[in-house]
Amino acid sequence: MYIQRDYFKNSPDFQERYVSVPGVQIFINTKNLTAVMFSGGRKKYDWFHRFESFFKMEQFIDLRVKAKYDSIIHKEERKKLRNQKAIALREDVKVGDIFCTHWGYEQTNIDFFQVVAKPSKTRVLIREIAKQTLSTYGMGASIKPIPNHFVSAEKKCFITLFGSISKADQYGHSAFRTSADKEHNVSWGY
Repeated sequence: MYIQRDYFKNSPDFQERYVSVPGVQIFINTKNLTAVMFSGGRKKYDWFHRFESFFKMEQFIDLRVKAKYDSIIHKEERKKLRNQKAIALREDVKVGDIFCTHWGYEQTNIDFFQVVAKPSKTRVLIREIAKQTLSTYGMGASIKPIPNHFVSAEKKCFITLFGSISKADQYGHSAFRTSADKEHNVSWGY
């Protein structure tokens, strides 16, 4: 069991050392030269050390606080970049685009869908479209979609952060972008 944050907040032996990084708390004990750091909303400490000198303790704390600050900045930059990519991928989905699902156990089933409307930046209306068999071989076949040859009613779906369409078919499979001239291979077992 780990000593929790509340112990150090209420302990007369430890005092909180101010740091400018949000969500980081450091408690130090100058009598026996120990220090502990908590970050975020965690109750378990990030580290808990005893030091040879006060100078080494301060040096260690400064390095750890800077590392935590750099980590927070890096996460924020990654999040911002991921959001920018998601916006670009979602904007790239247009009416008329073709998507497909791949699924099956001991077989490969492929269903094709076409975007028929885009009511918002994150939502689309899709319809399943027919597939054309180009050739067959053994236990499989080569197929491709037939655009604008609809075989189902409209279905409202969500565009994911990666530009795919979630829950495109009745089984909840995600659909990924393809093109009208791309060949796909299906297979069946037994």
